[in-house]
Amino acid sequence: MNSPEADERTRSAELRLSRLEGELRRQRSFAGYARLYGPLAVLAAMLSFMPIFDDVVIEYDNGSELRRWFGSLWDMAGRAGGDPATLGILLVLIFTTLLVAATFRPTTVGLPVSVVVVAIPMVIMLVTRPGTGTPKPDLSAHGMAGMTIVILAVVIAVAQAAHVLSARRSDPPAGASR
Repeated sequence: MNSPEADERTRSAELRLSRLEGELRRQRSFAGYARLYGPLAVLAAMLSFMPIFDDVVIEYDNGSELRRWFGSLWDMAGRAGGDPATLGILLVLIFTTLLVAATFRPTTVGLPVSVVVVAIPMVIMLVTRPGTGTPKPDLSAHGMAGMTIVILAVVIAVAQAAHVLSARRSDPPAGASR
């Protein structure tokens, strides 16, 4: 016959073991998201150094033409009127940092929500192309790849946030047995 103190220690150990097993299940379950965020972070960082807009060629009636070259975000930020590109660089840096953090902390809901919050102005900027003048340039292949990466990260982040919230609701409260 066990003493009440021994029974209490056993229940406490079983509860801690149950919590650790639940955390391990969550880590394994959410590890797939982490494997996706890392490559997206690398691609997002690399694309900031590629030209995101096609050149604009304006042909005049007298046969002359004007060619506007945009270059990468970093090139545009270094020119007069480069404030939107500077904001774009800041958003890319924050976005990349959040993706890297989400690679290592896949069980939180805050990181996927933050990814979505930062991605929204990135998409808006790629669609509206502020600071590029008239006529607006088309997105280059790199710009389209950047848009695709941002949208893909949003889809993954929304799925992960839903998964995390769903897992939290299905977990039993502390002290409950399965």
